[in-house]
Amino acid sequence: MKTRSLSNPLLAIIAVLLLTVALASGYVGLKLGARYQINEECCRLPLSRSLILSVKEKLGLVRFYSELGQDKWASESVFPGVKDGFFVDVGSADGTIWSNTKALEEKGWHGICIDPFPKNMQDRTCQIFRDVVFGEAGKQVKFWHPAHSFWSGLPDTLDPESKAEMEKETRFVEFTTVTLGDILERAKAPRFINFMSMDIEGGEFEALKGFPFDKYKIGALAVEHGFREPKRSDIKALMESHGYKRLYSLVQDDFYVSPDYFKTVRQNAGLRSPPRCATQLVAVSVSIVASIKCRAVSSEAHGHPPLAGTVSYIGLALLNAALFDTAYCTGGTD
Repeated sequence: MKTRSLSNPLLAIIAVLLLTVALASGYVGLKLGARYQINEECCRLPLSRSLILSVKEKLGLVRFYSELGQDKWASESVFPGVKDGFFVDVGSADGTIWSNTKALEEKGWHGICIDPFPKNMQDRTCQIFRDVVFGEAGKQVKFWHPAHSFWSGLPDTLDPESKAEMEKETRFVEFTTVTLGDILERAKAPRFINFMSMDIEGGEFEALKGFPFDKYKIGALAVEHGFREPKRSDIKALMESHGYKRLYSLVQDDFYVSPDYFKTVRQNAGLRSPPRCATQLVAVSVSIVASIKCRAVSSEAHGHPPLAGTVSYIGLALLNAALFDTAYCTGGTD
């Protein structure tokens, strides 16, 4: 019996469908690859968790707000699965834009937000403290708070760029300093703080000197250093003197963990980049599904699995591999 042959119009339709599926799967794979690459660089997430999280982010099931992924690192790398953690956000500034802790609240965490002039906090649940933290309490200081600048802080701790801005707009507000220990006691904070974020424009070391390491323990710390010495080295020496280890650095932030979490996080992430092409697995998986569907359509028309189905699978896989190779496959490890 002769096998039926496909008509030219039907072949054209199948060809267009194959091309569309190839491009669509390549695009989806590429986008997931981009998200995975960001997750790996900011948060040192294990491959499997990164891929799952990438899909959730693309589908809008989860959202993170921080500038460098500090919230994602705490939530998904150091404390995956923890839904009742406690955080301390020193220099919380805007409650949503570039917030290092809003995503944690949305996950079920609670905590403390410290900022002399907090903004957009109407949908936040954290305890808000409008204070200036320092290494000693009771000190009278002038806090620079310009109306038209992104930066603010204590004049003595500001970086040169901020000081240049300060000369243009000399607007100061007087405060009496408090220590982090004072605020933790007032807030009745738990003895274990899962995550602490510090971004107070140069005042991080002075604030850390007022942290009662003998009473409270920090699981993970993201602290801005701004590439300024000796402040950055002083922070490292202080943290190490209390047993904390610097896990890695990203742009202007250093990331520390307590010894209890250092080994676990290091092993999970490997502290190195997985092969940059690993995300091709996602794209190839999509390609396989698309290929099976195309083969099913062709099989119904031919009465048996045609060569076109196999070729389509190979073509789709190669397309995705090429896309990832071009964008992300740099090879090697960090």
